[in-house]
Amino acid sequence: MSSPIKVIHLNSSDSGGAFVFLKNLIHGFKDKKKYDLSELIYSGENSNFKYIKIKSLDNFIKFSLHGLEKSILLFLMKDRKKIFKFSIGWPGISFWILNRALKKYDIIHLHWINKGFINLNHLSKLKQPIVWTCHDIWAATGGCHLTYGCSKFINGCGFCPMLKTNLENDLSRKIVNIKQTIYQNKKITFVTPSEWLASQLKSSQLLKNQSIRIINNGINTSVFNYNHKIKPQEKITIGFVAQNLNDENKALYRLIEACNNLNEVGKYKLLLIGEKKKEFDYQINIEYEHVKTTTEPNLIAEYYNKMDILVCSSTMETFPTTLMEASCCGVYCIGFNVGGIKEILTKSNGFVISPFDIGNLTHQLNSFDKKSIDRKHISDKSVEAFSLEKTTKSYFELYEELTVLSQPNR
Repeated sequence: MSSPIKVIHLNSSDSGGAFVFLKNLIHGFKDKKKYDLSELIYSGENSNFKYIKIKSLDNFIKFSLHGLEKSILLFLMKDRKKIFKFSIGWPGISFWILNRALKKYDIIHLHWINKGFINLNHLSKLKQPIVWTCHDIWAATGGCHLTYGCSKFINGCGFCPMLKTNLENDLSRKIVNIKQTIYQNKKITFVTPSEWLASQLKSSQLLKNQSIRIINNGINTSVFNYNHKIKPQEKITIGFVAQNLNDENKALYRLIEACNNLNEVGKYKLLLIGEKKKEFDYQINIEYEHVKTTTEPNLIAEYYNKMDILVCSSTMETFPTTLMEASCCGVYCIGFNVGGIKEILTKSNGFVISPFDIGNLTHQLNSFDKKSIDRKHISDKSVEAFSLEKTTKSYFELYEELTVLSQPNR
């Protein structure tokens, strides 16, 4: 019997949607003995990437590499508050260290690789086939992770509105040129979780001629499902989930504005889940509970089951995991029609609102009738749509193709 085909998943941190999906996919492959899936996590408490195996020194090196990139951007960005919305793809770990960590694997699967983790220039030096799941649009731009309506990536960037310089051949154009060279020299299979993101990538100068597949992110529906044993809340519970509640893109302030305008505020309760980096700069007139982010899936599912409604008020999203998880738990979800949100909500009996119609959001919350919602139906429909088995099957087929192409005699 031949040895299992080894796949390594690379991600910059142990939090966020990319990390959650990575863990889900590895879990989905647990019964496929032909494949041995591992993970290489660069930073965070669950990091398993080591420079010298002394935690404090490892963390210092990682922080320094990330800090170097952001220090460069401090001098180049118009708005310094947005330096974390733009990545250069340099610096990163040395190729000698990277190759040493990856050489025993047959397929390399990239997820979110910034924060000083992977130097883009090293990708073309790797011998193995590369799969890159795009959780945002960075692979197709000159640096930004979300475009916020900017279309310059379609023609290769330049004159970047995020940079101080007003030049065609600015940093964004130079990054595009670097990526262009890499993509021409290295076969990479790009995967996107949504049709919307695929269309964005395909419209770009960088990826218009590249192989792009749509594979919806799946979730572990054995954990995220409707639990009728959890006692319903007396009040209508509106949920909001984000890794960082202060994240400008997640736009909690929009939901707060809608909640503050409710006809009967006393009928509702707000459940906020995520880290609160600083005090909110707006007043919340509705009763609310704040729960810090947890990495325990069963506990997250329990919180979802306590919600009646989940609102996604983001300015941009590709294919938000929170909406899938909540709907599988029987939660009625509401979101603005941006990015791939519509693709989720039309499959799960959710409601899509024109961006960014706060009046309509308020109306939907005002008219919500707990008794008319069939949570079991929402859960059943969503579990069928977002099953991890579907996702695993598609990635299995992709790995099979790459294995045949790269190792025909295996």
